[in-house]
Amino acid sequence: MINKDRYTFICSRRSDINGSISGEIRPEVRESLELPFGVMFPDFRKSLPLTTAAIEAEWPVPMATFKKFLGIWLCSLVSEKPDTNLFFGLCTVTEPTDGPVYELEHAMLPSSWKENYRFFDSFTISTDSVAPTGWLNTPFNYASRMTLDSYRSYVGAKKTDARRFQETIGSNQLICWLLTDGGDALFLDELRCDQKVYHIKNANFQDFCVLKNPNVTLDMYMAHVVSGNPPADFDFRA
Repeated sequence: MINKDRYTFICSRRSDINGSISGEIRPEVRESLELPFGVMFPDFRKSLPLTTAAIEAEWPVPMATFKKFLGIWLCSLVSEKPDTNLFFGLCTVTEPTDGPVYELEHAMLPSSWKENYRFFDSFTISTDSVAPTGWLNTPFNYASRMTLDSYRSYVGAKKTDARRFQETIGSNQLICWLLTDGGDALFLDELRCDQKVYHIKNANFQDFCVLKNPNVTLDMYMAHVVSGNPPADFDFRA
C-alpha cells in the first residue's frame, strides 16, 4: 500500500479532484479517472493489449496522487495492493503527447512502445510505499535510460567488449531502455532511430540478438511481469 501521508491529495474519483489541482492533470486522465485502465488509455490498449488485460485482471483501478515538490505539483497514477504498488508517473499538462516534438523525441521507439511514454513516463512495480526514482524490470522512464557505457559500468562488463558491440552495430548512441534483475537488457539505436531492438543477456555483447517483433515481445514481457511473474522466467528470444 502507499504511504498516504506522503501525498497532498489522493483521488479515486473525478469528483475528488478539486479546483486547486484540476489543472495539474491532463483532462484525458482526469475525466476517465475511476474507469478501467484500458478505457483511460485506449491507444495503450490497442498497442499493448496483453499488458492492458493483465493490468485490469491483476490490479485495482488506479487512483491519482498529487504532491508538491519545490513548488511543482507531481502527479501519478497508483494501483495499490496490500504488499505492492503499481506506479505510473504522469506527464505534465505542458508536455506534448503527439505532434512533431513528441515524434522527434520518441523516434527511436517501435510504434507500440511510444504508448508507454505518451500520457505517463513508463511504470514500475514496487513494494515501496512511494514511487521510486529508479527501477529495474520495467522500461526505464525517459530520463533514466542508460548509455552503453553506463550499462557496462553497472553490470561490470569490459570496455573492450562494449566497444566491439558498438562497432559491430555501427552506432555510438546505443541506449538501454530496459534492464531486468534476470540479466536481460534491451538496447535501441538512437543515432539511426531505426526502431531495431537489440537483446543482450548477462552482458554477453558477442551474443546479441535483434528482436524479430519488438512490439509483441515488449507487450508479452510487460504482461508477464504485471501478472506477478519473475522477469528471469521470460525468454526474449522465444
